[in-house]
Amino acid sequence: LRGDIAHVIIENIHSKGAWVLIILLGLHVAGAVKHEFAAEDGVLKKMLPGLFGKPATPPTARGYVRAFGTAIIAFALIAIIPIAGSGQSSSATPQTDEAVAPADETIEANWDVDYDASEIRFTGNYDGAEFTGTFDDWSADVEFHPEALDESRVLVTVRTATADAGKKLYNDSLKGPEWFDTTTYPDAQISLSNFSETDTGYSADAAISLKSELVTVPLDFTLEIDGDTAMLAGKAVMSRKAFNLGQDSDPSGSWVGDEITISVTGTATRK
Repeated sequence: LRGDIAHVIIENIHSKGAWVLIILLGLHVAGAVKHEFAAEDGVLKKMLPGLFGKPATPPTARGYVRAFGTAIIAFALIAIIPIAGSGQSSSATPQTDEAVAPADETIEANWDVDYDASEIRFTGNYDGAEFTGTFDDWSADVEFHPEALDESRVLVTVRTATADAGKKLYNDSLKGPEWFDTTTYPDAQISLSNFSETDTGYSADAAISLKSELVTVPLDFTLEIDGDTAMLAGKAVMSRKAFNLGQDSDPSGSWVGDEITISVTGTATRK
């Protein structure tokens, strides 16, 4: 921790040093012009005695002290103010998706997911044509009780940098700050709760924590259980605008449609 603080201070001093030199140079030139046009003997003539035929008057020791003191004060103000300001604002700005992530849940997983036979897919529309992709790395803790849906819970963690839309251009764009911003937010979390039966299968609330946003959408799915093996197929629709995805370059959805469909298929074995 001390090393990090020292690094920040040294880096700040180094970056502000150039501004100090620029400010002092500006003050020096301004002072020279002021004295040149004032009633006193022109300072430019003293600075260039060879051209104007007058010897330069050496500065006094008091002048050196005054100039050095002014430089120190200016440097201190420029270097310290940004540090103080950043210290006041850092605690108010969330840096990771943990600030809005779903609350910790106690999940006693009773199903093991077969990841080779399971998939999370996203589908949208780009320039009038459908695009689709999958996440190559994700994990799920599944506690599901068909006879006690109120006790069922699922927590899915997705490594957003593993999004694969089939084209390098798409994949690189998805990693960028405007989309998943995978450097700042490496994981997305989906918490499933409030399970209920429907006419066609089941439904659950999917609380999706992506970047700095937390949005809940319904997930409708079918589930077939054969002995100790379960097969699931589900779908949810989310708005990319709600998660601040692509809002800098395409806020109106002229190129990339607002609706993104998340499809989940999976196989799990009862523990």
